[in-house]
Amino acid sequence: MKNKIASLPVFYFIYSFLFVILIFSITRAQEDNYPWTNNGTDPTEPRTRGEFDITRIEPVSAGYILEFPFAGELALRRWVSLGLTVPLVYADFPSSSTFELGDIKLSALISLFQQPNESVFKAIGIGGNFFLNTGDVETGTGFGQPTGSAYIAASFYPAEEIMIAPILQEFISVDQSSEEKKLNELSIRIQSVFNFSEGWWVDLTPELIVDLRSVRDNLWSLRSSIGKMVNKNVGLSADFFYQLAGEKRFEYLGRFKMRYLL
Repeated sequence: MKNKIASLPVFYFIYSFLFVILIFSITRAQEDNYPWTNNGTDPTEPRTRGEFDITRIEPVSAGYILEFPFAGELALRRWVSLGLTVPLVYADFPSSSTFELGDIKLSALISLFQQPNESVFKAIGIGGNFFLNTGDVETGTGFGQPTGSAYIAASFYPAEEIMIAPILQEFISVDQSSEEKKLNELSIRIQSVFNFSEGWWVDLTPELIVDLRSVRDNLWSLRSSIGKMVNKNVGLSADFFYQLAGEKRFEYLGRFKMRYLL
């Protein structure tokens, strides 16, 4: 009985809750004076934006992967947005190298209970991502099957320059019958963004990744980012992922990102 309960994914619970909240949200109006962040770092805010990344990943095995994702997000209302990410992936391994399309990602976000400027608590965001099986697992450009994730986040502003956002997210593969391809991991993280003058910001996000199948050891990590808004629409950032303790997922991950906010 314990194993059956443990295998019940948070993924399904969040999506069921997402559907209920969507119906509720359609019937209510959001605050007109809800503030957007200057740099688009709040995970609960639906924003119309475009992003381009250059990501380098070094797997535990030999070789490396370069990803070039083109992403767009469209805010249909102040409380809901839809997104699409199309990645080009270059994978270089001792046995082969390839440059091809990776797994395309579809995304959605609903922002709830949006509060005005004077509130410390700002909003709750519930969303999901779905990765299509457009890449190739054999060449390192994809998961090898459709994969989804669901998450819930809340944003708090204890000071004008500081944002704190706890995030709970589950990743799960569609094919749960194959032990080799099965994926079911839970990410628990707290995003902390510190804003400075002239458009600079620093993002420090401690994270715990738990394998809900109990096959891999837990991973304690730190996501970090330093960025600057060049003007009110364009921002640049450099991101690094540090694995502090536990079972490594890769040797190195670094990213350069450019964003355009509307």
